[in-house]
Amino acid sequence: MPALRTRVRGDDDERTTIAAEGKEGAISAVIKWVPIEVIAFYEGITKPFSDQIAPYLLHLIVAGLVVTFLWIAFATETAQAASRIAWRQVVLSCIAFFFWIVGTSSPDIWKLHFTWWHPGFGPAALAAGAVILPIADGIMKRLGVRQD
Repeated sequence: MPALRTRVRGDDDERTTIAAEGKEGAISAVIKWVPIEVIAFYEGITKPFSDQIAPYLLHLIVAGLVVTFLWIAFATETAQAASRIAWRQVVLSCIAFFFWIVGTSSPDIWKLHFTWWHPGFGPAALAAGAVILPIADGIMKRLGVRQD
């Protein structure tokens, strides 16, 4: 059966950067790891309720992480690859989803949970994600987590 979502390709021995310098911003570097289907799921259940979702935000993040994990795991599954599931992509997509949520959610929602929250933390989370994703990718490569 062909994979529903293509695997991120790249030689396991070669180091690739998530965000090429001058080519894309932090949000682009993070969002390319998050499946559009998961973004649609999350946006579809949160946008109509705006700030009213604040009490349920942590539950929605966990639900989004579970959907991201399952979506990537099943969508990249193929019997032809060395590893049936693209585990590195599964993990990196979950990390990217978390940074995307923190970086793009309304600062007002976060302020309701954390009184110390500053509006600048969102963009900082996206920038951190753009740095942490290639580091996590490199660590998983060294640990032998296969992508293909």
